[in-house]
Amino acid sequence: MSSASNHDHHDDAHDSRGGHDDHDTHGHGAPAAEVITYRPEVRLPPLRDKLVNVNGVNLRVRYAGVDGSPVALFLHGFPESWYGWRAVLRAVFDAGYQVVLPDLRGYGKSDKPVGLAAFTADVVVQDAVAVLDAFKAKKASVIGHDLGGEVAWRLAAAHPDRVEKLVVVGAPHPSLLRSNKALLPRGAWTGAIAIPPLLPWLLPKLNYAPIAWSWLDAMNPGSVSPADLEKLRDSWAREHGLPAMLAWYRASWPRQIGDVRAPTLVVTGSKDRSVPPALAEASAAKVSGAKTLVVEDAGHWVHHDQPEALTAALVAFLGAKEFQKSWRPHQW
Repeated sequence: MSSASNHDHHDDAHDSRGGHDDHDTHGHGAPAAEVITYRPEVRLPPLRDKLVNVNGVNLRVRYAGVDGSPVALFLHGFPESWYGWRAVLRAVFDAGYQVVLPDLRGYGKSDKPVGLAAFTADVVVQDAVAVLDAFKAKKASVIGHDLGGEVAWRLAAAHPDRVEKLVVVGAPHPSLLRSNKALLPRGAWTGAIAIPPLLPWLLPKLNYAPIAWSWLDAMNPGSVSPADLEKLRDSWAREHGLPAMLAWYRASWPRQIGDVRAPTLVVTGSKDRSVPPALAEASAAKVSGAKTLVVEDAGHWVHHDQPEALTAALVAFLGAKEFQKSWRPHQW
């Protein structure tokens, strides 16, 4: 059962990135420090909030667009929130879509239930279905990254009648994963995932530096700003936030799923160490007619490293009948 309520909130609505890293590059014979140029501020659509209740768990959903428009459902990955999609939203919105962006359970301003049973594959897929129901969307184009991509794969397989088109970014087909633990980011700290009390106690004392490092290490310098990182730190610090975020990796997610019948685009970065191009192509091979897009000079966070390329691909794939004619295989 699900229910929804609307709020005209506009927090998180503006990206404060911009300018340069404020290092002193002169004086006292010190070598010049590297100056990092950050991406310019993005222009967001007029976002509002909706709370969607799924069996007692409130999901915070940001959305923009006209009721009755085709829905584009964006599902973020670890360790982000809806805000991770900010750079690609405006173009999809301008193409006539109602963009819908939940904070997944355990993340951002959504509830953070306790216990692994609250994070099984069936439960998180039902969350996505409930969000579609709340927006009266019989079908939607679903775009997922990382963990959100795994939810998207499973949603398309379990509820083929609800998925118009599927785009997965940095997320292999579930049958190609040993387990959902294989989705963990790089870093020695991830080995402690099997010790539930340890990380929620340790990481705050380190100002979440290991998570921040693994996030930044998988993208190009300057793709996100210090202000973006601080937004994430605030999110990680929310009560029960870390145990809930990490529970996704410890809950039961079966490898085998049903057939995906929706038109599918599998995207990865040319430098993605988690989902290299060969794995993306093997994932696309699991779906009849699926396409692979390898975005050059992008790591795991394609939507941060090369948002223009991903945006162009999304708009073409979701909306344009000419996509096949304009398709350039395996690169952008």
